[in-house]
Amino acid sequence: MPAMTNPPFQWNPDENQTYTESDGSQQLTGVFNKTCGKSFTMQALNQQLSLLVSSNGTNVWGGTCNSWTSIALDEGTLTFGAPAPETAYGRLSLVGTDITLQQAARFNANLWVYDSSAFLHPNQMNLKAGSAVEIYCAESYAAAGFINIDSARMEVKSPVMKVESCKVSLSSDAMSPGASVFMECIPQTVQSDFPLVRMTDATIQCANASTMQIRMQTAQPLVFLDSTVSVRDSAAVEIYADNLAFPAADPTRFEIAGPGACTIKFYGATPGTQALDFIKNIYSPGLFRFARKTVPENRGSLLIAKCGNAFQYANMLKQQLLYVDDQEADASMFNQLYEPNGDLIIMLK
Repeated sequence: MPAMTNPPFQWNPDENQTYTESDGSQQLTGVFNKTCGKSFTMQALNQQLSLLVSSNGTNVWGGTCNSWTSIALDEGTLTFGAPAPETAYGRLSLVGTDITLQQAARFNANLWVYDSSAFLHPNQMNLKAGSAVEIYCAESYAAAGFINIDSARMEVKSPVMKVESCKVSLSSDAMSPGASVFMECIPQTVQSDFPLVRMTDATIQCANASTMQIRMQTAQPLVFLDSTVSVRDSAAVEIYADNLAFPAADPTRFEIAGPGACTIKFYGATPGTQALDFIKNIYSPGLFRFARKTVPENRGSLLIAKCGNAFQYANMLKQQLLYVDDQEADASMFNQLYEPNGDLIIMLK
């Protein structure tokens, strides 16, 4: 008797749909729009649904209307991309959606082709404990929304990554591993001056044992415009770049809130380079801020690789880059360590 197979799942853009465990694992080829206000829910433990776009154009989930569009991946794995070796210009737009990932669910926009995009404009993206989101594409864009990551993992690899008017919140509870975000700007050979990571009016908050890493693999600048990066508890932010830009007209701040051993670290992206140079470059006052008034003891630290000498530190003070509680601070308020490997570590006394 021949083995029974599951009937193909019929993707319908105009209906609320649920993919369940009884649907099994399937691979569909076509165009996968989801009308604004309609939902897709995946409740398929240990199953995988692969959506392979068959034509050029944008696959839109949500849209710009006011209706609530929910993409909930409760269980299972969802992948989205172009069928190999096709170089279709498949695009995925998540404008106006509410995305929730939990348990073992994973969202993977797998678009390793030029001129492809994953536009992440969700109203809200919630990553629950144990989930992971992976985005591989030629352009990724997160804007005008909230990304809440709770003991989960988010990974973005793209030549162009832009975060605008978006709040990214990372946290974890005492019983779970920390949340993590990994953003990597990869080289692209088509337009050497195109790749960049740009943070505009963005707020990144890392708490508990969460970690965030931004890594530039190109010579293009990592640009921060009117943005805030904040760490507290034992959270960590690591930035790897050979070219950092903080335009003075749109000041950015890096906040070390404590009370635990939270840290913000800056490294050059290539061996022997440094992300920041306080002798050659001028930066805006108040770039680095330590909290003291709101915490009894702030054990947080700032690490800047290849700046471990008195001249670099003196220029940081001269440029008024170090603040405590939103006020300019002097050398008497800090301990500085010059590591043998050339790193500079700054902590409150």
